[in-house]
Amino acid sequence: MAIFNPKLASVVLCTALSLSHVALAQGRAHEPNANSTLMSYIVSCALPAKEQIELDGNVFTGSLSLAPNWRTNGLSEAERELVSSCLLARTNAFGVSVRISIRAPENSDIPSVLEATPSEKIEFSEFEAGFFGNVFIDDMPSFVCHGVRSRDTAATLRAQQRICSLPSGKTTSTGQPVSQCGYVIVGSCSDPEVFTQNGVTYSQPIFVFLSKDMEHRQMGSFQKSAQILSVDQKEIHIDR
Repeated sequence: MAIFNPKLASVVLCTALSLSHVALAQGRAHEPNANSTLMSYIVSCALPAKEQIELDGNVFTGSLSLAPNWRTNGLSEAERELVSSCLLARTNAFGVSVRISIRAPENSDIPSVLEATPSEKIEFSEFEAGFFGNVFIDDMPSFVCHGVRSRDTAATLRAQQRICSLPSGKTTSTGQPVSQCGYVIVGSCSDPEVFTQNGVTYSQPIFVFLSKDMEHRQMGSFQKSAQILSVDQKEIHIDR
């Protein structure tokens, strides 16, 4: 069960929604439980903590409240983008548990759950990447932008088991690099133009920050804290 503290709600334990769930969303997965796993992450991103829905005999519980009125009003276009960003940001290529801080861009009109506290900004100070797209349409456009890169970036992210912003060596038909998680790498997040892709402007990206403290990345230390939101994540792979 998730432990929810509004002051630290943007910190999530990523037990990763995995790459096989991404395949499911793209219509390529055949795992018996994959559909319910994917839905559990969608609901955890969209609905408020402790709110539940039942579907095909499965009960799914909310956490982050990024689309709190989904049950009655459906998802608006902005909410689809925001929930998509949440899913993509929580993806983990290894399917392991990692604590991450998920945040909205500064000065954006996005739910307060994505606002980091001063202490959170200190603990989670290492910028990983920004994630955005729309997993609710047929071609599932999924994008990732990155921060400042150095010769040590890849090794650092691999050590933290967060590689969805790293290139896979593959490219799209138009020559854009594709990440280890199948997202299109669009360039630096500091360039506002990267958030417009194929004529569509995505206004609901989510940025991920990592802790530099290896101990705090471990699932065990997370479980000792009653002040953090704990949720499962992505095998589309989703981190919790």
